[in-house]
This record gives sequence, structure tokens and C-alpha cells, in this order.
Amino acid sequence: TNDFELKNNIKIGLFNVLTKNSNYNLVLEEIYKEKPNIVVLQEVDDKWIDNIASLKKVYPYFVEHSRDDNFGISLYSNIPIESFLQFIHPNLHRIIYGRLVNTSKKQVGRLPRVRASMC
Repeated sequence: TNDFELKNNIKIGLFNVLTKNSNYNLVLEEIYKEKPNIVVLQEVDDKWIDNIASLKKVYPYFVEHSRDDNFGISLYSNIPIESFLQFIHPNLHRIIYGRLVNTSKKQVGRLPRVRASMC
């Protein structure tokens, strides 16, 4: 099940993978070992997206933008995200916003937003 009960802590993993790096399994191992709720990968290209596709099984809420110039970015979450907003900054950087969804019945106040940017 992908139900997530919003608690006090959300663990975020941020990885700048370096586009030309091909240690895909090393990054996947670290993600699976640390088990963050949200994963952001910077500098992803099509090869990275293809080689980390297994993340989508554990993190079914995602957005991916590969680029060949070290400015690709992808965001994966095991917390439901009700919507993604994407903006391209005038300097060609991509910014991704998402609003987390609380699937529990508890009142938690205003839900947090997630922002990932490649600068």
C-alpha cells in the first residue's frame, strides 16, 4: 500500500549524480538503504532515467526531466503529491513544486509543499 500517514518528520534524499557518472546501482543502493520519503536527483539524462526506473515501484509519485547538459532533474515520492507545477526559470533552470497529500484521518494543519530546483 502507498498510504502515508504524515508524521513529524519527512526524510528527503538529494543526490547530485553528475550526468557522465554511470554508477546507477550505487545511487539506487543508497536510496534503498536510507529510505527517504522524497528523492531528488540532479543532473539526470535519459541514461539515468532509464537505469533508475525501478524507483517508480517504491516512489509512485514522480516527475522526470532529463537533459544532456547537466541540468536534468527528477523528483520521486512515496508520499502522495496532489499536483506538480513546473516552471522553467529564465536562466533555463527547471523548478518543480508539489503539494503533499495526507492520507491519514488525523488533522495536521497545513500540508507542506515540496520544491526542487536545478540551479
